[in-house]
Amino acid sequence: MSLRELGREFDELRAEYRRTMPEKLRRMEKFWAIVGGSKAVGPALGELCRELHTIAGSAGSFGLPDLSKAALAAENHLVASSSIGAAERATMDRLLEEMKKASLPPS
Repeated sequence: MSLRELGREFDELRAEYRRTMPEKLRRMEKFWAIVGGSKAVGPALGELCRELHTIAGSAGSFGLPDLSKAALAAENHLVASSSIGAAERATMDRLLEEMKKASLPPS
Protein backbone atom coordinates (compact mmCIF):
# COMPACT_ATOMS: atom_id res chain seq x y z
CA MET A 1 0.00 0.00 0.00
CA SER A 2 1.38 3.38 -0.97
CA LEU A 3 1.51 6.38 1.34
CA ARG A 4 -1.09 8.06 -0.83
CA GLU A 5 -3.48 5.11 -0.42
CA LEU A 6 -2.81 5.03 3.29
CA GLY A 7 -3.53 8.76 3.48
CA ARG A 8 -6.84 8.27 1.65
CA GLU A 9 -7.82 5.48 4.01
CA PHE A 10 -7.05 7.64 7.00
CA ASP A 11 -9.07 10.50 5.48
CA GLU A 12 -12.00 8.10 5.14
CA LEU A 13 -11.62 6.98 8.77
CA ARG A 14 -11.45 10.60 9.91
CA ALA A 15 -14.60 11.43 7.92
CA GLU A 16 -16.43 8.44 9.39
CA TYR A 17 -15.38 9.44 12.91
CA ARG A 18 -16.75 12.94 12.34
CA ARG A 19 -19.98 11.55 10.83
CA THR A 20 -20.65 9.44 13.93
CA MET A 21 -19.90 12.22 16.42
CA PRO A 22 -23.33 13.94 16.40
CA GLU A 23 -25.02 10.69 17.43
CA LYS A 24 -22.42 10.06 20.13
CA LEU A 25 -22.97 13.56 21.48
CA ARG A 26 -26.76 13.07 21.49
CA ARG A 27 -26.30 9.81 23.39
CA MET A 28 -24.07 11.53 25.95
CA GLU A 29 -26.67 14.28 26.40
CA LYS A 30 -29.29 11.59 27.09
CA PHE A 31 -27.05 9.97 29.71
CA TRP A 32 -26.39 13.38 31.21
CA ALA A 33 -30.14 14.08 31.37
CA ILE A 34 -30.63 10.79 33.24
CA VAL A 35 -27.84 11.54 35.68
CA GLY A 36 -29.35 14.98 36.24
CA GLY A 37 -29.15 15.82 39.91
CA SER A 38 -27.69 12.63 41.34
CA LYS A 39 -24.50 10.62 41.00
CA ALA A 40 -26.50 7.64 42.29
CA VAL A 41 -27.51 6.82 38.72
CA GLY A 42 -24.61 4.41 38.26
CA PRO A 43 -25.21 2.85 34.83
CA ALA A 44 -25.90 6.16 33.05
CA LEU A 45 -23.03 7.89 34.81
CA GLY A 46 -20.66 5.02 34.04
CA GLU A 47 -21.64 5.00 30.37
CA LEU A 48 -21.26 8.77 30.12
CA CYS A 49 -17.78 8.59 31.66
CA ARG A 50 -16.79 5.76 29.28
CA GLU A 51 -17.97 7.73 26.25
CA LEU A 52 -16.13 10.84 27.39
CA HIS A 53 -12.97 8.84 28.07
CA THR A 54 -13.11 7.24 24.62
CA ILE A 55 -13.59 10.56 22.85
CA ALA A 56 -10.88 12.23 24.95
CA GLY A 57 -8.47 9.52 23.83
CA SER A 58 -9.44 9.29 20.18
CA ALA A 59 -10.57 12.71 18.95
CA GLY A 60 -7.07 14.16 18.70
CA SER A 61 -5.97 11.27 16.50
CA PHE A 62 -8.79 12.12 14.12
CA GLY A 63 -7.89 15.79 13.88
CA LEU A 64 -10.16 17.12 16.62
CA PRO A 65 -7.83 18.18 19.45
CA ASP A 66 -10.30 20.70 20.93
CA LEU A 67 -12.94 17.97 21.14
CA SER A 68 -10.43 15.75 22.93
CA LYS A 69 -9.63 18.52 25.44
CA ALA A 70 -13.31 19.28 26.12
CA ALA A 71 -14.13 15.58 26.58
CA LEU A 72 -11.22 15.15 28.99
CA ALA A 73 -12.35 18.22 30.95
CA ALA A 74 -15.90 16.83 31.13
CA GLU A 75 -14.69 13.41 32.23
CA ASN A 76 -12.45 14.95 34.91
CA HIS A 77 -15.30 17.17 36.07
CA LEU A 78 -17.62 14.20 36.56
CA VAL A 79 -14.99 12.11 38.31
CA ALA A 80 -14.07 14.96 40.67
CA SER A 81 -17.67 15.84 41.58
CA SER A 82 -18.92 14.22 44.77
CA SER A 83 -22.42 15.47 44.03
CA ILE A 84 -24.10 17.11 41.10
CA GLY A 85 -25.65 20.41 42.05
CA ALA A 86 -26.45 23.51 40.02
CA ALA A 87 -22.81 24.56 39.58
CA GLU A 88 -21.73 21.09 38.46
CA ARG A 89 -24.66 20.87 36.03
CA ALA A 90 -23.82 24.28 34.56
CA THR A 91 -20.18 23.29 34.07
CA MET A 92 -21.12 19.98 32.48
CA ASP A 93 -23.68 21.66 30.20
CA ARG A 94 -20.99 24.14 29.10
CA LEU A 95 -18.47 21.36 28.45
CA LEU A 96 -20.95 19.34 26.39
CA GLU A 97 -21.67 22.48 24.37
CA GLU A 98 -17.92 22.95 23.84
CA MET A 99 -17.72 19.37 22.62
CA LYS A 100 -20.49 20.00 20.10
CA LYS A 101 -18.76 23.09 18.75
CA ALA A 102 -15.39 21.34 18.61
CA SER A 103 -16.87 18.46 16.62
CA LEU A 104 -18.13 20.70 13.81
CA PRO A 105 -16.15 20.90 10.59
CA PRO A 106 -14.06 24.06 10.27
CA SER A 107 -15.94 26.87 8.58
